[in-house]
Amino acid sequence: MKFSVFALFLLVTSCYVARAEEGGEMRTVLLHLDRLEIARVHLEAGHPGTVAEMTGLLRSAEQKLSVGPFTVVFNDSIATSGDPHDIVSTGPYWWPNPDTPDGLPWVSTDGHINPNANLDWDEYIGLGRATEALMLAYYFTGDERFAEHTANLMRTWFIDPETRMNPRDEYSNVIPGIQAGTFNAPGLAGLIFNRNMLDSLAMLEASPHWSNEDKVAAQNWFRDFRTWAADSAAAKYQFGSPTNHGTSFDLAFAAIGIYVEDPEFTAENVEHYIYNRFPLQINADGSNPNEIIRANNMYYHRSNLEQMLAIAELGRLADSVDFATYEMEDGRSPRLALDFLIPYWTSEKEWTFWPDEVFPKEPYFYFLALRQAAAYFGDPRLLDAADSLGLTYTPGRYANMLYPEQYVLDQVWAGDANVDSIFDSADLVVVFRSGKYETGEEAGWDEGDWNRDGKFDSADLTLAFAQAGYEAGSRQASVIVVPEPQALPGVCLCFLYLVSLFRRQNVLG
Repeated sequence: MKFSVFALFLLVTSCYVARAEEGGEMRTVLLHLDRLEIARVHLEAGHPGTVAEMTGLLRSAEQKLSVGPFTVVFNDSIATSGDPHDIVSTGPYWWPNPDTPDGLPWVSTDGHINPNANLDWDEYIGLGRATEALMLAYYFTGDERFAEHTANLMRTWFIDPETRMNPRDEYSNVIPGIQAGTFNAPGLAGLIFNRNMLDSLAMLEASPHWSNEDKVAAQNWFRDFRTWAADSAAAKYQFGSPTNHGTSFDLAFAAIGIYVEDPEFTAENVEHYIYNRFPLQINADGSNPNEIIRANNMYYHRSNLEQMLAIAELGRLADSVDFATYEMEDGRSPRLALDFLIPYWTSEKEWTFWPDEVFPKEPYFYFLALRQAAAYFGDPRLLDAADSLGLTYTPGRYANMLYPEQYVLDQVWAGDANVDSIFDSADLVVVFRSGKYETGEEAGWDEGDWNRDGKFDSADLTLAFAQAGYEAGSRQASVIVVPEPQALPGVCLCFLYLVSLFRRQNVLG
């Protein structure tokens, strides 16, 4: 199926208007409706990355209309409880023992996933993949086919007594001969963060195919799951972990709080992560002491960072601590953890921390993580870092739709080269010292490229002063004003000042 930009725009805009007249209130958990609306504008403008992702999304959503239903009772593997409604899997890095006749006890090969480990989780993951594509397509098109199929899939997994999963997870990660099972916190967090499971449920509330009774039943399932976790030894084991498993626990339950409309519960989990878990997850250089010792440790650093930022986003929704500006007394901070990884992602440095085997790089995931971080921190320099990977979009994922670049640019003044929230003379000195004005050389945000065309020229200066942000304070505390005609002489004077600075570069440098 092929889509032109014009056809995509007509489909998205026309269907959206129809749904807006008929549907209910749309809400999300980790996704941002304002970001999705910016993506709609990017689509209208023919933004290449957004068009590519939308084309892939609509193709995937059409295919997902024929998948399912998904249910734990389809699998032949039964938990030791004997109840087919209990979800079950084996440990992802555990394999039959080659040195014993019966293969017991299983042995670990860290970093290498056993393809037969998921069992019931194959169904759960299938549900997440399907509903994410269907509900994002529903958001952009308003096509009720997508919502109707999602509603049927969700009822099968969470509500229908014949097929629903029990609201507990005692029997995942079974290790034959060693462990009877435990709570798969990373698996649940992965569905919530990577596949937007709770967002799909929340977005369904805008469709007439998801009744209020459905909403209450689904929310009660997660409330019951929360109650189970508070009393379960399997869940407490994960809660006590300083590793990415503990981060997954905090993320999953912080997100559940937003979904069940209990922001105080979300804030409790966010603040537990910040004050109790984060200090155990970062060294003075920004590396993670728990993950650096693992095989495939670069993956675990990235995964933990992504979940950390997702927790921080949830904290904002719950009016909790602003983790973006948080810094411990010794200087450790979430930004330090990010800055530690960036030069390895962009190949400025070579990752030398492998304990033994070298694992392949994952540039598409680095691109997605950098766009996520740019959106959270409001830092266009992170957009430049993502661009340096040579990618424009992420196949099968939706970086341009979930973390559109304009959302980042709207948080900072054009001209704020050092991203300190203020556009002032210090920024002008920085960019003219770079020596790239009107040279045609490739430039980044901190070198004067504020319109993101890859160069620093008069167009960037025009944009910066047109926003009227010069010495106007923080952009997030201001309203963007396009200068009236009488203000243009002042802009021209500023431009002349900039040119004089440029001519004196050698003195400044």
